[in-house]
Amino acid sequence: MKAAKCLICKAPAQVWVNARILMSHFKCYRCGDFRSDHYALGTLKRADWSEQQIANASSYVRRNGDILLTSDEVERLSTLETPTVGEKLAQLLTYFGREYPQPGESFMAPVFEVQNALSSAKTLDVPDADFYLYDNTDIDLGSHSQLPALKWLAIASASNAGELYWLIFDCLLMQGFLSKGRSDGQLTIAPKGWNEIDRLKRINAASRFGFVAMSFRDRFTALYEQGIAPGISAAGYEARRVDRTEHNNRIDDETIAGIKQSRFLIADFTVNRGGIYFEAGLAIGLGLPVIWLVRENRLEGVHFDNRQYNFITWREGEWNTVIERFRFRIEATIGRGPLKDHKLTNS
Repeated sequence: MKAAKCLICKAPAQVWVNARILMSHFKCYRCGDFRSDHYALGTLKRADWSEQQIANASSYVRRNGDILLTSDEVERLSTLETPTVGEKLAQLLTYFGREYPQPGESFMAPVFEVQNALSSAKTLDVPDADFYLYDNTDIDLGSHSQLPALKWLAIASASNAGELYWLIFDCLLMQGFLSKGRSDGQLTIAPKGWNEIDRLKRINAASRFGFVAMSFRDRFTALYEQGIAPGISAAGYEARRVDRTEHNNRIDDETIAGIKQSRFLIADFTVNRGGIYFEAGLAIGLGLPVIWLVRENRLEGVHFDNRQYNFITWREGEWNTVIERFRFRIEATIGRGPLKDHKLTNS
């Protein structure tokens, strides 16, 4: 086991190298476990990412487990959408619930540990990742007990310790999801926080379906069959559209039932009809993530209350782009689905 800077966040990482196939396995304190081929290593070494791009990529990699990075995937990681504040808070609160499951338990706010970990990382003379340096980098990272706290930056998709502080103290604490613990600097999950954690757990976490709300007109068949459905499948879920499901019920009853059984909803607003607004609103009311979609030249036609959301825009015939954008949006905000392995998984 060697040590080098993480390819993504530049924090100290443990590294295993298979020189025969030019493959490295990184165990980063911030990003978690991932593997990189030789080409991705070169691409990442040349990258000049912002703090937010690093935060997005780091969170994505930790959320999706032991993935394999290629140069093409690195390029896509650089364009990941930034999670909303609400999504960051949900990720952070849910993780607090897993780390501290005893009601009333006090724990130190991790922001102070993160600050110490960042200071400790700066003192380490760890080289950049390179296949030819690993033979001379036997640095004992295990003796630096603060480093594991860096995971909190990825859990919250936070770009730095200041943002993590704001999410914890100015949002979760001020909104009543957390309360002060027994000692200074300590916190505990408040009853409101436990209620929210329970609500988040009930949002169909085991569902393999992604419900699609869109126009059924023939001119949108290619969008669904060559873009949306393959994109959902690539992320490990199964696309469900009510007109393509066998049933004996009224279509509106079947629509409501289908949304209630799904993990997320995709809504295409290219045809600006009320039913799609209703279906998206129902999903939001149920707490389901909604992925917003519209044809590139039709965004201005979306109602201004909805235009605030982060839309994926599409062009006719550019279906590979639609597939990749869907896959990354789903995996970044929800995580890989249960149905199958795909390009970013173990291979």
